[in-house]
Amino acid sequence: MNTNVQPTGQPERLVKDKEIAAQLGISSRFVHVLRARGQLRAVKLGGALRFPLQENLARVLNENGVETKGGNAA
Repeated sequence: MNTNVQPTGQPERLVKDKEIAAQLGISSRFVHVLRARGQLRAVKLGGALRFPLQENLARVLNENGVETKGGNAA
């Protein structure tokens, strides 16, 4: 998995399904469909799923051929 995201020394922000859905403009249900397909990554914390925001945004943008300033998506 190459998302072209460079380490910044800061921990990745983990968000709920509703927040990543809002960022991507999709439903939270579709977020879970994409996770099941392996197109979004999630981390399980206890019984809760959290999504690494920048990693997943970069992955979606890169998979759709979108590049941002500096060659990094997101």
